[in-house]
Amino acid sequence: MTSILFGEISLKPIRCKQLLNNIVDGLAKVRPGTIYAEVSQSATSYQCGYRKISYANFANAINGLAHWLHDTLGPAEKFPTLAYVGPNDFRYNALILGAVKAGYKQARKKPLAVLHTSDTTGFPKPIVWNHEWVGSWSDWLAIAPSDGYTNQTALWTSKRLLNTLPSFHADGIFMTLLNAVFNQKPLIYPLSHVPFSTQIVLEALKHVKADIVLLAPQFVEEVGKNPEMLDFLVKNIEMLLYGGGDVSQATGDKISKRLKLSMIIGSTKSGAYPAVFPSDKWPSDDLKYFHFHPNAGMELRLHSENRYEAVLTRDTNPEKTQPIFSVFLLLNEWETYDLYASHPSIPDLWLYSGRSDDIIVLLTGEKPNPVSMEQQISYHPEIRAALVIGAHRFQTALLIELISPQVLSTVEQAKAVNRTFMADYSASKSGMSSPC
Repeated sequence: MTSILFGEISLKPIRCKQLLNNIVDGLAKVRPGTIYAEVSQSATSYQCGYRKISYANFANAINGLAHWLHDTLGPAEKFPTLAYVGPNDFRYNALILGAVKAGYKQARKKPLAVLHTSDTTGFPKPIVWNHEWVGSWSDWLAIAPSDGYTNQTALWTSKRLLNTLPSFHADGIFMTLLNAVFNQKPLIYPLSHVPFSTQIVLEALKHVKADIVLLAPQFVEEVGKNPEMLDFLVKNIEMLLYGGGDVSQATGDKISKRLKLSMIIGSTKSGAYPAVFPSDKWPSDDLKYFHFHPNAGMELRLHSENRYEAVLTRDTNPEKTQPIFSVFLLLNEWETYDLYASHPSIPDLWLYSGRSDDIIVLLTGEKPNPVSMEQQISYHPEIRAALVIGAHRFQTALLIELISPQVLSTVEQAKAVNRTFMADYSASKSGMSSPC
């Protein structure tokens, strides 16, 4: 269940328990001309401009897909999972809600979507969001902040957002479906049939107005290294938002001196974490530090020297239960495995500093498991030990120690690398994981 219903004359959302499908249908009936999204007229070029998709259009697409699914596959009596891979546009969200209408009963415990995540073993696994998860996530992010603070969500809930994250990914669904519908602010898509690049975003902004751009970390790094790109964004948007991984301190400092930069932290299982920032000052000097909402149920527990693990604890009020406990019904607390370091002088500010399970988070959002990779590489008869590194980088690097103590020439080193290459390659395949 979601927790927003829009009235005909209300300017702000009325808090009321409703299913996501019912909210879209209600908007299509009461405010049919309200814009849900804007997409390029052409899938490969911006030359023809942008097309507006109203809630009436969106609801019609959902209903059409629901009828097609019912006629083609029959009613979904036992909640089968439908797999879809297609262009990165609003069809993902139309299919999700169309599948609900095609056979899922309108009940808060029933499935809405199945997403993939990476586990501590490095292998993806399915995570089921039900309608209750969506409602609890919406309420979780809407917890009133303390005096003198503003919720992080206020940065984008009233803004036009250009999303570049994939619609099959949790962050993509957060912004393109949940945030867009909850807050009735137009969502903007880049070209859907062209390989993504930062240049695609710059070209889009020449044809459509956006207040915020949401990028994956590797593209934020590209902006930080390209003065012309940064100049253009400073002139055309208010904020750069990123999620799915971290960016380097140097890049963050360079961008934040000229443009607001903010990071979304969370997981597929729990959703984005509620956060706050001071109302009277944008924390550009501490941009990589995160201030968890004090009423979100997040505890920072000492793990090692100045490293604390974030642990979510269940709210005792059933109406305020956090979304993670709609996934893990029997748990009263959930360890995130994310480690944070405290700010040297400001209380309640936390800097992400790695994982307690050794998972490496790359700039691309991929999460390789170095332990399994190192073990497999060490099986090679010439290798004594192996070390995989790469946090905050585009890809991993490998250091190996050979069993032979002999000092090798450059040519001999190259030959040793070639002899051990297949072991390295096989291990890299086994250790890679999907973004979560």
